[in-house]
Order: sequence, then structure tokens, then C-alpha cells
Amino acid sequence: MTAVPIDGAAAPRDRGADPIGPGWRRLALILTVPALLIGVVAYPNVQLATMPLGVALPVLLAAAACIVLSGRTRLLVLLPLVTAYLPSAEIGFVAYLLSLGYFVLVYGGARIVRPLDALDWALLAVLLWTLTSWLANLGDQTDLWSLPVFTLTFLAPWLLLFVARAAAWSAGEIGAIVVTAAALAASQLAPALIKPITAGMPEAYSVPLIPLQVTRVALIRNFLAAGEASDLTSGSTPSAHHLGIALMLFAVFLVALNVGARKRTHAGLLAVVVFVFLMTDSKHVILSAVPPGLIFGAAVVWPALARRWRRFLGWGALIVAVTVGPVLAVRAARIVIDGLWRPYIVLAKINPKVQLVLRTGQLLGRGDLDTWIGYGPGSYATRAATIRATDVLFKEAQRLPDFIPSWTSPAYRSVAYDLYTADIVATAQFRSGALTNPFSSVIGIVGEYGIAGSAVVAIFLGLLARAGFRRWRDTEAELRVRAAGATLGFAVPFLVVLGIFDSYFEQPDVTAAVVTLALVTLAGGSGASGRVGAGGTSGTAGTPRDPAPAPTSPLP
Repeated sequence: MTAVPIDGAAAPRDRGADPIGPGWRRLALILTVPALLIGVVAYPNVQLATMPLGVALPVLLAAAACIVLSGRTRLLVLLPLVTAYLPSAEIGFVAYLLSLGYFVLVYGGARIVRPLDALDWALLAVLLWTLTSWLANLGDQTDLWSLPVFTLTFLAPWLLLFVARAAAWSAGEIGAIVVTAAALAASQLAPALIKPITAGMPEAYSVPLIPLQVTRVALIRNFLAAGEASDLTSGSTPSAHHLGIALMLFAVFLVALNVGARKRTHAGLLAVVVFVFLMTDSKHVILSAVPPGLIFGAAVVWPALARRWRRFLGWGALIVAVTVGPVLAVRAARIVIDGLWRPYIVLAKINPKVQLVLRTGQLLGRGDLDTWIGYGPGSYATRAATIRATDVLFKEAQRLPDFIPSWTSPAYRSVAYDLYTADIVATAQFRSGALTNPFSSVIGIVGEYGIAGSAVVAIFLGLLARAGFRRWRDTEAELRVRAAGATLGFAVPFLVVLGIFDSYFEQPDVTAAVVTLALVTLAGGSGASGRVGAGGTSGTAGTPRDPAPAPTSPLP
């Protein structure tokens, strides 16, 4: 699955032009072929078999070779995003290593001399806190391998963004990134829609109707999907949830394009994307999208509405609240109580995730030094900690190289010793893993960074989301860059809420999309001349705009 570079220099501004960029539909059709081969032919059921690293690595190297041969080596930043659409759990980390290695080697010096803006300083504060917490806990809660494993699993995406911003990105390169990202997402629609037929499960098409179960009409419930059909729609990604996240971000990007263009653009595509997203049955993804969706609506959609539409929506909301609102509220309360609260929260004694939250609260409630500085990177509940805790957490197979030893910190052992046993894993098919498995990036951040360190991480994420909405308000920027900024403003809080449910901060196929949006947002400067800023954010003081090379000039 290769990212074919597209010359997207200077996004079209005339009314008839595609706002995503020229050639993206053609690229989407090209990428549909490997998506079908991987998602429908080779790995139709990722719950039974995923792509081995030995198979995924040649695909990654082929994508890297295509980029290098094109002469636009800076597009190696796309490697993590390309591997996000491969059904492999490990290849994303290799992609981050390759991309980060290239940018450190070529642009490390430029990064050192480039003036720092507020976002840079915030990330450096996170890095400093990480190092300090690791050293303070070394030999007790952390070991020598804790920091490098944590750097690869948690910090690599943000380090790549930090170094890649030092390059003087051309408008053509920014356009190529947007075009490739959109084409990769759109290429997933074909395998998602074809797989139910080849798998003999046409009931997968009824998964979007599952919410109609609240009607309690027997005739409707008889037509709804059940069982394996709910997890069938994964495209060529590692799981249905990961495809759901990718399509959610693509849908938000398309909505932002429509709002920015003030006309319908790709309305049919948006409808298909939403339908396929609902086919993934990603309930916790929908739940995670509610808070950032409200922020996105307030910052992007609401200001663009005409005054009469605002009045219409306001009166409509009032009428609904007065008439059917009470009935819907009662029905929603019953669904939450019967479907969420009782099976997962009330029965906290048998819910590993709730137990992890409660025990972590008790541990940090002691008020000692670890409460404030944390137990150190890679020591408590993050993916770096869980993949090494083989003596505490059940593992079907060891995924770490032999030279990285197992390690479980005393603090993590004291809370996780009985939360992920072989018996618990055996019953996973009868419960929701997102709501019960004891994995959570947010809990890991709080445990490893402490209360004060978590505030530092929150400041960095807040500045990143603010940069996205600032770019959206930059009316001189290209529409697709503005839409990427609006999507970034949605994606950051979306990632935070997702991190409550699982280790999404440390899953490359999720973070790659956020980093790509961030790079487009921060590097896509204002102006219609085809030049972009070297990572500068519009309106950010002290961030110079380096001259960008012409789109046709050879790149290093």
C-alpha cells in the first residue's frame, strides 16, 4: 500500500475546483486496489489473523522507496499514516522510527537554531518532565529501558512533529499530504462495503440501524445485525474501531470543507463515509466524539450559520425539549443505566477498568512525591508499561525484542496483579473490551506524570488544539489547510476522551492521523502566493516564515 505523491501546489481557489486538491480521486482509486487485496482477500477477519511484521515491513519499505524515487523525501512524514491502514500492530512503530530518523538526520540542525514558539516550549516542558520523572524513579519504579520504550510508544509522534516543523514545507508538499491522507481514508470505503458480500454476512449493512433498538419494535429488531457482523467492517486497518476513528476524522474534515466553502462539496462522499463509520459499530468512538463535537460545532459550524438558521435551530431545540424531550431523556437514561451503568459501573468489583481507576485514585491519594511527579515514564498503565509487565498481565505472545527485558514497577504490580488474567481474557468475547480491559492512556499519563506533570501535558495538548482553531480562522490560508486545522481542533480532545477507554495515545494508527493534521495546520501558512510558513502558526509571535522552495525544485 503505497502513498503516491501528488503535486498539490497551491490549492485551487476557483469555484469549480476540488477543495481537497487535484488528483485525489485518482489516487483514492489506485489505493483502493491494495486496500481490497489486504482487507478483503488476505486479511478478511483481523480478529483471527493480522498482518505479520515480516509481511508489513516490505510494504512499508516499498512506500518509502516510492517517496524517495519521487524526489520528495520530506513526504516520508507520511509513512506512519500509510501504515495506519495496514492490519499490523507493530509496523506503525517502525514507520515512526524511519520517519523520525530521517528528519532528525536532515533537519536536526535546523530544528536547533529555529526560534521556539509556545507549542515548542510546551513540548520541551513535557520532555523535561519525562526525563526528570524517569531519573527520580530510576531503580525503583523505572529501569534503563523504561525511557526508550516510552519514547517509542508515547513520544515518537510528537517528536516527529517537533522536528518536521523545522523544514520549509512548500505548498505542493502540503497539498500532497492532504491529498494522500484523504485518498487513504476514502480507499477504505470499498473493502468496507464489499467485505459483507464476500464474507456472506449481508447483515453487516444493518449495523448502522442498531440505534433503532431503542424503539423496542420487534419487527425492526429482527432486521438488525448481531454477533460477528458488528466487528466485520475494518477495511484494511487493525480493527473496526481504528477504521471508525479514521473515518470519523475524515468526516469532520469534509464537514469543515463544506462550512469553509459555504456550499455543498463532496456531500455524497460524506454520506457514504458516515454510513460506513456506523457500520464499524464503534460506540465508544461515538461517545468520545460528543465533547469535541460540541467544541467543533461552537467554533466552526455555528459561526457560519446565517442568523435565520440560528433562530430556526434555537426554536427547534426549544420545541423538541418541551415536547418529546422528556420522553427521549427517560429512554436515554434507561439505556445508560441498563446498558452501561449496571453492567460496568455498579459491578465494579468485576470490572478491571473501573478497578484500575479506583486503585489508581487510592494510590495517588497518598499525597507523597509520586502523586505530583508520577511513577516515571513506562512504569504505570501506559502501553510502554503494559507490554513489559508479562509477569502480571496475561500475554498470548511476547511482542518485544529479546534484548528488552520484562519489567513491572512495584506501584503498577500493586494495582494490576489481578486485572488481566487468562480467565478474564477468555471471557472477552462476552463483554466490551473498551469498557472493561484495564488499559487507558489517560490513567497512564496521570500515573506516570503525576498531577503536576499531567497539567504540563494538558497545556501542550491545549495549545495544539488552539493552533488548529486559529488556523481555521485564518481566512487567507487555503481552504483545505483551514479544514485540517478545524479537524485538528476536534482531533486533540477526541484523542483525549478516547484515551480514557484504551491506550489510544500509544497506538500509531491513531496518532499518525493527528500528527498529520498538526503538520498541515502548523506548516500551511497564510497567503495565496503558494508559499507556506516553516511550521509557523498564524498569529504566533516569534515564529518566522522561511522562504519555501518552488514546487518543482528538487528536495533534499
